[in-house]
Amino acid sequence: MRLVAVVACVVTASAVQADFNRGFDAWDAGKYARALTEFQAAAKAGDSRAQNHLGQMYEDGQGSAVDIGAAVRWYRRAAKAGEPAAQLNLGRLYRSGKGVEQSDALAVRWYRAAAEQGLGIAQFFMGLMYDTGKGVPSDYVQAYKWFDLAARQGDSDARHKRDRLANH
Repeated sequence: MRLVAVVACVVTASAVQADFNRGFDAWDAGKYARALTEFQAAAKAGDSRAQNHLGQMYEDGQGSAVDIGAAVRWYRRAAKAGEPAAQLNLGRLYRSGKGVEQSDALAVRWYRAAAEQGLGIAQFFMGLMYDTGKGVPSDYVQAYKWFDLAARQGDSDARHKRDRLANH
């Protein structure tokens, strides 16, 4: 009985992966309606990458009208599942107040989740939040740390900000 359950899980995972891949290929080719359909199938099956892409499509109005509420819901679902890109996107929405109540503290929460998984742009944003004291107390040591991590991944803006802090 266990073997049947394992095989069923593998088959389901393969189908979800195929939906995601077809969705990404369609999105990359500019076939947004098709991408939306494929991402929806994978997202509903629990693929957090598809959930994030679906959020981006709703935010940008690709394959449908702009629907910020749907974007937030899909980003949140993927972010809670640990998808770093969705955590970054959700943080960005909280920072700007787009589709959610503006909250620097929640922006920091989601940026940090992505940054701790090694997402360079999230590390850069954590540096900015500490540098400016938005959502966290101003802390140049923490700002330097996050800018340095992003700079080590090749982010030239982070390198400049890190070096400015070092001279500060």
